[in-house]
Formats: sequence, C-alpha cells, structure tokens
Amino acid sequence: MLICLSIAGPAFVSCGGNEIPENGGNENNGGNEDKPLVEEKLDPAVVSALEKSVETNVEAIQSMIMAGCVSSYEINISNGNATINLMDGKKLDVEKNAKGMSLLSVVIKDGEYFWGICKSGKSSVLKVNGQDVTISKTPTAKLSDKAEWLVSVEGSSDWVSTGITDTDLKNGTPIIFFTKAEAEGDNITLTQPDASVIKLQAVGDGMVSVAERSVWFTRLNQTRKVALTTYNVKSLTITNIPDDWGVEIIENELCITSPAEVTEINRGGMIEIQAEFNKDGKTAVVSVDVEYDEELVLEADAYGAIKVTVSEHVEADYAGYILKAWSAADFSIDAVVEWLNGEGRNTQPYKESGDYEVAEIADKFRKDYRIVKGEIASVSAAIYCLFREDII
Repeated sequence: MLICLSIAGPAFVSCGGNEIPENGGNENNGGNEDKPLVEEKLDPAVVSALEKSVETNVEAIQSMIMAGCVSSYEINISNGNATINLMDGKKLDVEKNAKGMSLLSVVIKDGEYFWGICKSGKSSVLKVNGQDVTISKTPTAKLSDKAEWLVSVEGSSDWVSTGITDTDLKNGTPIIFFTKAEAEGDNITLTQPDASVIKLQAVGDGMVSVAERSVWFTRLNQTRKVALTTYNVKSLTITNIPDDWGVEIIENELCITSPAEVTEINRGGMIEIQAEFNKDGKTAVVSVDVEYDEELVLEADAYGAIKVTVSEHVEADYAGYILKAWSAADFSIDAVVEWLNGEGRNTQPYKESGDYEVAEIADKFRKDYRIVKGEIASVSAAIYCLFREDII
C-alpha cells in the first residue's frame, strides 16, 4: 500500500486633553468665536517669524517620530525646559508651560502615525483631499490675511482651513507643540497640548535594531526578511552565521535563507550583526535566533496508524493537507494527479495535526497488511507520499 499526503493548494498614549489657558492663545479667537476680527493685520515680519518657527518644529518632530528615538536630551532642573538632540543632528527645544496656542500635533490611528490639527485641547487627524496625512509627509502652515492658520502638505497649493485664528494682531501668538518634557531613565516623555504623550528612547551615538529577535522557518531554501533599523551607522558586518544558512544585508533588510538540507546540527543557531557608528567608531552587536521546524511531518506504524504533525510556525499561506492511500501496485505519480483532478478535487484539507487509520483512507487496506517502508518523498510542491507495501 502507499499513502499519499497532499498539501492543498515611539509609543503614543491617547488621553483627554486640557484646554490651553485663554491667555496662552486659545484657538478660534481665544474661544470667543462671536467676536469680530479686528481689521488690522499682523506685521509681515511677525508672520514670517511665526511661520518659520512652525516649519522648524515640524521638521524636528517629523525626524524624531520617524526615527523612533532621540540621540540625547538635557532637562534644566530649575525650570523644566528641555533640549532634545535628534538622530539627524537637529535640535528640539521644549519650554515647560510655555504661553502660546496649539496648531499641529501627532496622532496615532490604527497603529500608524499621522499629523493632526490640535484645537481647544483636542486633536483630529489632518486630512487633505479626504486623505489622512501620515507623519512621513511634511505639512506647511501659513497665516492668512484674516490671521487664520492654513495648512498644506508637500508644497501643495491647496490650503486647508484649520479654524484656528491668532487674535494677538500686534505681537502674534507663539505656536507650542509640547507643554513639558520629563525624563524616565533612558527615555524622554513629551506631553502635547492635547495631553497625549510621546515616549522615546535616547540611544546616544547611534542605534541598530532588528524587527524580530527570533525567526522560525518551516521550509527548505526558504528566505525570510527581517527589517533593520539603523541610525548614525557607518557600516554593518555579519559576524556569525549558523552552518548551511544563508544571510545577507540588502538595503535595510536582513535576508535569511534556511538550509537546502536540515540535520540536527544545522537546524538553527544565532546570526550576529555588528554595527560601527559614525561617531568615535564605537560598535554594537544585535542578534537574531533562527530555527527550522518542518512544516508537516507524516509518521505511520507497521499496522496502519498514521500521525500527522503540523508545525505551530506554519506560514500564512499554508493551506492544509489531504490524505489518500493506494496499494503499492496501483501507485504512480499519474495516479495521484488523476485522483487530485478527479475524485479528490473537492476533498476538504485538514489544517491541524491529527491521528488517522489507513483503513479510513484506503479502500483495499486489510488489517493483516503491514507497512514496510515509511519514507516521505516529495512528489511536487504540493504532494508528499509515504510508501507502503502489502504483505499477505
């Protein structure tokens, strides 16, 4: 008899916001929407300074959020003001309880980061042409002739109304992005005007990290990619590779390939990558553990008991398996293909590990038949066979 096994085809915490003090520049005419605007206009020099300040802060915040960390920070103990050194060399200054008004903020939505409009202590995602503006896109802000802040994205000529108006037409109201900065070990926590916080790690001269520290493989010659995050890194060197595994760095990804043949010796191991930083030549090492666990294992004893074990690490495209048995005399690859395209076409695959009896899947199997060969041979990418022979 023959049994054929076929395989069927930086953290944000959202919280309620406190309104910005009225003398600190509430939006919408300081909360007095019914008051008519004064006809006088802001001094062009003041407007230019305000717009430049927004531009500088937007660039710094964008750099900081996309990096997911900062280089270092200093917080003045006496007044709570902070200077944050970013990975790209920019600096971000935070004045504790600064007087001013809010405009732009960072909002997290479904695990992604977006720009938001912060008005009256509450943020909503910035939309342009009905699309949420991700943190990777750069917003530009300007004051209109009526002292209302308008926003465009990526240099577009389409300006979006924010509903936020500056009522101090003499001096202009500073735009604030953070109300305070606090140290927590190696981390710095920044509070936005809507009371949400951004928490980032200070990593010093540079950083290298991997998206996954442990990677499982269930197929031979299978390649998987692990994202690498690097800042201020001069070079990356692979310093350790397990026997018979393939490893290379392509752009910002670590490409790992499992062996063509797996033994107890080369089933897994540790990959190590050394990073040399641009500053002072300091180095750091990150590692990734790799392990092979066969996608599907088929076992049978001499009396017709079959055991199928499915790895808990199977890929997302794993579709299951089908069991079918033939006598050795009737078996051929053509017979398998004919059955799969005919009688077996609508067979529902099993997805989980299971225990079966040959008698359940072989019409001609008798209890006095015995299994004399239990080798698994790959017929195609989708079929595995357990060879059997009848003994009367």
